[in-house]
Amino acid sequence: MRWTRALLFGVLLALLPRSPAMAAQPEVAVTLDGRPIPVSAIPEHDCHDLEFPVIRCFSGAGARDLAVSAEVEIVGTESVTAVAYVTIYDLTGFAGSSFVVSQNYDVLATIGWNDRVSSFKGRNSETGRFNVDWFAGGSAWAFCCNQQVSSLGGFNNAFSSVYRT
Repeated sequence: MRWTRALLFGVLLALLPRSPAMAAQPEVAVTLDGRPIPVSAIPEHDCHDLEFPVIRCFSGAGARDLAVSAEVEIVGTESVTAVAYVTIYDLTGFAGSSFVVSQNYDVLATIGWNDRVSSFKGRNSETGRFNVDWFAGGSAWAFCCNQQVSSLGGFNNAFSSVYRT
């Protein structure tokens, strides 16, 4: 079943029209506590993308948050490429696996988070927007300035793209 969905997703992406607005996604590398893991395992862990295209995952949110704090302290180095603007959670009430987002994602499915977001916390006084369809399509949910939403109501498990605004 999982292979069938992956194959269908690949075919759909191949059929999408190419335009200058669609920049090629860099090859993503993922680690769990320093060891390589497949991209498909991202939503099973607590991860961040501050070193994109490297996504770092950890066995728990506490270890991830310590790593994020340490990386923020060394912003002057080349290892940090962006500032986090939102943390997304798999379950309501800021529970389950989570992902600290610093990049724009036209297709959250590329990191396994399509239709999975059930709660979120805005970070670093940044603003952003979720959309229910790929490439900023469909209904949108804008957030601002460290907003924390523990339940998304009708938008639960509906977001397919996310952007800093």
